[in-house]
Amino acid sequence: MVTKAVLFDLDGTLVDNELYERENIKALVRIASKNTSLNEKEIWQKVREYRKYEGTPLWYDWRYFTKFIGAPEDSWRQVHSENLKHLKLLPGVIETLEKLKSMSVSLGIVTDAIRDVALLKIKHLKIKKFFKVIVTQDDVGTVKPDPYPILYALKLLDMSPNEAIYVGNTLNDVLAALAAGVKPILYNTNIDGHAIITRRKQTIGAPSNVPTISSIEQILEYV
Repeated sequence: MVTKAVLFDLDGTLVDNELYERENIKALVRIASKNTSLNEKEIWQKVREYRKYEGTPLWYDWRYFTKFIGAPEDSWRQVHSENLKHLKLLPGVIETLEKLKSMSVSLGIVTDAIRDVALLKIKHLKIKKFFKVIVTQDDVGTVKPDPYPILYALKLLDMSPNEAIYVGNTLNDVLAALAAGVKPILYNTNIDGHAIITRRKQTIGAPSNVPTISSIEQILEYV
């Protein structure tokens, strides 16, 4: 079957967001310390407590996180906007998206992020023009490894699972794609050689037969 669509995870796949997220958390902790009776040390403890939501939609929901640590309800918006300077595309993203678009491949993003945060990043990085669909947890009410976000994106594109590829950097990305009947590609952004690829799959528990790439441009080999 010819590949007609390539769907991407956002954070860690198209976007290097690690510093951005760390700076957002630090800024919200500082704000919360001025908004509650708790000091910064106590608020950092609440940040650690938030791990209980890992794997649920709340884990990716900055609205709920902001309230959880005691910062003003909408302060996450200002913090995210101020820290956009720490956000960057991973190498080769623009060139790869341009090539795929020139091949008439439909492109989409399926992310666990809330919609406002996802769009803020996508617009800041000037990549929105490449994508026909952008699916967030706000659109579907769930997150990966549930296959529904990927299936919903395919529904919007009017395509079947066997016509699509899903590219992501985590086990949940792989599991969601497999459950949706879509070919997964594991993008390891910290790879240096075959041995590390193998260890990476073992570490995250990905099936050994899942294709793995070490640069975004390698997606073109599967289209």
